[in-house]
Amino acid sequence: ENSEVSVVPVLKSYNVGTLTYEYDWGDGAGFQDCGGTCQPVGVNTYEQDGTYTVQVRVTDDAGDSDTSSKVVTIQNVAPVVSIATPPAVSEGSSSTISITAWDASPVDRAALTFDIDWNGDGNFTTAVAVTPLGNNVYAATSPVYAENGVNVVKVRVNDNVTFTEAVTSVVVNNANPNILSSVLGGGTTEGSTVTIDVTATDAGTADSFIYEFDWNGDGIYDTVAPSTNNTYQGTHVYGNEGSWT
Repeated sequence: ENSEVSVVPVLKSYNVGTLTYEYDWGDGAGFQDCGGTCQPVGVNTYEQDGTYTVQVRVTDDAGDSDTSSKVVTIQNVAPVVSIATPPAVSEGSSSTISITAWDASPVDRAALTFDIDWNGDGNFTTAVAVTPLGNNVYAATSPVYAENGVNVVKVRVNDNVTFTEAVTSVVVNNANPNILSSVLGGGTTEGSTVTIDVTATDAGTADSFIYEFDWNGDGIYDTVAPSTNNTYQGTHVYGNEGSWT
């Protein structure tokens, strides 16, 4: 598709004089008088794959004519695809990838569709909405990546017959947890238990929390075993009176 096809008529006999050649390329336009530009070889470019019946009609000066036909099969050409390496993102955010996609057929080029596997699990989201950026470049935005890691991204660009696949990777970096609140409670006299109720959040939905407490500002932290809970109550007993951070 989108390449030239030439037709060379072979005449068995004809009267002396000028011959006129007309071609019907089977594309619905009917016979076209090429005005002498295709004498005698006819050339046509098919923008779309398919099977076409090509006819040539030759007319002499006496008005006598003959028509002959041949069937031409135009093969599809698969799209050409590449993906720019996307920048790293943090967990809890999406990634936007830049896809360059081109097809030899202008008809197919205007109707390309995009299927994307965002994490290499073999499950493709079909007919992904893309944003044309010009010069055959398209932007596609992923779902939110909930965990850090390297995600293999596969893009299939489809024309009316087949597809071409390209592969890239999205690096998702870990995001720091956030402490939403810390509330001090408990006793205020020596020997009593002081509590701190902590509420935290993390963009990584599978991340566990490790709570650490420095109870007297000496830079030494008590570490609590990892927990999937986003709330925790730390406790400490002060043996002496004083002011502590």
